[in-house]
Amino acid sequence: MRGTPKRRRILQFCKLLQVDVVLLQETHISCESDVHLWSLEWGGGLYASFGSGASCGTVILVSPKLCHCVGKVEKDHEGRVVCIHLRLTRGELVVCNVYAPNRPACRKNFFTVLPSFVPGKANCILGGDFNCVPHSALDRRSRKESPNCTTGMIELGLFVKHRDLVDVWRSQNPQVVACTWHKPDGTVSSRLDRFYAPRKFPRSRCSIISCPLSDHDAVVLRLQLPESFHVEKGLWRLNTEIVKEQNFKEQFVEKVQRMAVPQACFSQCVSLVGRGQVPHQAVRNRYCVERAHQRRFKFHSLCNRARDGSSSSDLHALGVFLDEKLHGARVRARIQFVERTRSPLFVFTGTTPSLWLTAE
Repeated sequence: MRGTPKRRRILQFCKLLQVDVVLLQETHISCESDVHLWSLEWGGGLYASFGSGASCGTVILVSPKLCHCVGKVEKDHEGRVVCIHLRLTRGELVVCNVYAPNRPACRKNFFTVLPSFVPGKANCILGGDFNCVPHSALDRRSRKESPNCTTGMIELGLFVKHRDLVDVWRSQNPQVVACTWHKPDGTVSSRLDRFYAPRKFPRSRCSIISCPLSDHDAVVLRLQLPESFHVEKGLWRLNTEIVKEQNFKEQFVEKVQRMAVPQACFSQCVSLVGRGQVPHQAVRNRYCVERAHQRRFKFHSLCNRARDGSSSSDLHALGVFLDEKLHGARVRARIQFVERTRSPLFVFTGTTPSLWLTAE
């Protein structure tokens, strides 16, 4: 989409569909100046995760009538995922656009960390180019079998199950063989592009239509929202590793001293912190919030320096930071899985202009 003529034809095609939200993948959008230019051509809101001039780049376009509803925006730094929070009159809705990696191992890791971009339990619409298929017989046509065509579906399935989402097109066409991407020589076709929507939105409709501007077909979701939908509070777990950090210990001691508690109680509190226990909820919560803000700022700074050609030490620090984020996402995913299996009381109710969404 970096070429102006093609981009304008694609945007005009989107306008003719009269949709509220457009999800685009592999746009090659790479900087803020692109955002300004493309949003002017679109005429509404544009939210992007930057790729390079030759790969990746995911974009969400929002129609002018919904621009005022966009709240929080979450995105990665590889051009593969961008999520927007829509504050609608009937409730809050998260729209997440993904462009999964081609390589199987990278794709599995990508779906493992995907939950970190959609925190809490807000109703989620997940769409994009997943680069894998749920069912090799129904979602793929090829002369040769590919053992990797379903790689990543286990990890993606955990996210879909946790969010109580359904593959909208497949739920309406349980036995139909269909594809959204076609190799130019016709040897391989796959249904890589899909929409997942909450099961509680049963009247949503999904269709696949030809898009002459791309090697992917367009997937159109007509989303009929309930009169209102309840959003449960998210599940938060304390990172107990913070009690080992010197900054936390100092803040805790300072807080307890200001409270003028008796010496015996003060000694007991300090002893608890020394043993890895956190007795004061307000202190630990505030520390975690401040720590998250500081880490987010540090992460953005490292990414900017890496983009500008930083030193090897900065690149090493960024690598360590990304490893920590990946580890945290895996821990959260394991906690969610264990809690679902242990407690039945918890109910968790290409150059590609490929996906469109409209709310009715």
